[in-house]
Amino acid sequence: MRLGLRLAWASMLLGAIWAGSAIAAPLPLPPSVVPTPIENAGSARLLKLDRLVFRLRDGQVWGKGGTWLFCDVIPAPLYWKAEEQDWDLSRFSAILNEEAARLGLPTEGDNLFEASRPADSLLLGVAVDNVEARLCVSDPDVGAQSFRGEMILTIEWQIYDPLQRRLVSRVKTQAGHRLHSGYEDGIDRLLHGAFRENAVALLANDDFRQQVITDPGAPHSTVQQWSQLRLTASSGRPKPPAAAAQSAVSVLSDAGHGSGFLVSSSGEILTNAHVVGRSKYVKIRWTDGTEALGEVVRSDPRRDVALIKIATPQGHAPLRLELNPPQAGDEVYAVGTPLDEAFEGTITRGIVSATRVTDGLRFIQSDVTVNPGSSGGPLLDSRGQVIAITVASFQPGSAPTGINLFIPIADALAALNIQLGD
Repeated sequence: MRLGLRLAWASMLLGAIWAGSAIAAPLPLPPSVVPTPIENAGSARLLKLDRLVFRLRDGQVWGKGGTWLFCDVIPAPLYWKAEEQDWDLSRFSAILNEEAARLGLPTEGDNLFEASRPADSLLLGVAVDNVEARLCVSDPDVGAQSFRGEMILTIEWQIYDPLQRRLVSRVKTQAGHRLHSGYEDGIDRLLHGAFRENAVALLANDDFRQQVITDPGAPHSTVQQWSQLRLTASSGRPKPPAAAAQSAVSVLSDAGHGSGFLVSSSGEILTNAHVVGRSKYVKIRWTDGTEALGEVVRSDPRRDVALIKIATPQGHAPLRLELNPPQAGDEVYAVGTPLDEAFEGTITRGIVSATRVTDGLRFIQSDVTVNPGSSGGPLLDSRGQVIAITVASFQPGSAPTGINLFIPIADALAALNIQLGD
């Protein structure tokens, strides 16, 4: 990436010297920040840089510069050209991860399961409000051009919490970077260096730390304390997975579509919190095509589970729930509506790969194939009993990897304070 530069070289005529030009002394940089160690850094939320924008107007002066000979004597203005900007977000993300890792914070890539579960991440938006720079460039007639100087960035960091589905904080930082020697990629080095210093300042900010650090002793399913809800468990015999799929549903909401399944004869359906989003009411569609209106009565974004109530199960039987955890190697079946509503009732088969704990939450890992839209659907054992709820699939580049995560059904019930009775 190269910043769009329009150096007004014509202003650097010798006559300008005689006219008495201003001196462009090196920019004084804001004091560097040294973050203090973070207690309980291992319990922090995963940070993910989501977007980067520059709020500079086209044609805005963002610095001064000139050749090395006249850089400090006859500075020329540098004009912003928005159409020439091409930001490599991955480089900025890598810088943020490097500085977070220095403090022991979890970062993308060091845990595949955290990376596959965006609901557990804090999303960071970077808005660069101002750029101030002094650039000195070598004589273009003497070899390759190289740049040195200083750059200061003023950044507003916007912190979005997917668990709460809202912007939880805005943090302002201002920091800069200096190059004493010239480099061919000096502009990039200055930009990335100034961004790094701002990232360090962010990580040292008390308000930001309060959002990132979670209390390891606090309960993790915490958004709301629900009164206990007692549901009548299914008393029927276990069904083969193909028959059990008749009790799975598609959940249609403002957030898109997902899956779910019937857990009581009184019309309660379990799904993911991210499937229902902020919707109060959702449409339920059975595999036979019949539909019902459902009300979202409980939702726990932290555990990513939600309970929907419909008036009547319309003749569908609730699924049996198996609260005991499965063993690695057990055969399992996933039921859901992957990718498109037309694929409702899809059944795939796999095995339990492992049990994982990430960010204090338990998950069952399986190679059974799931895709977007499968979220909220049941994971069944070989007897057709629900052992978990589909929640995430690790798919870098949208390619399935056989690494998929499921919420143990006992944990889902506990998060919503649901007890099963006879």
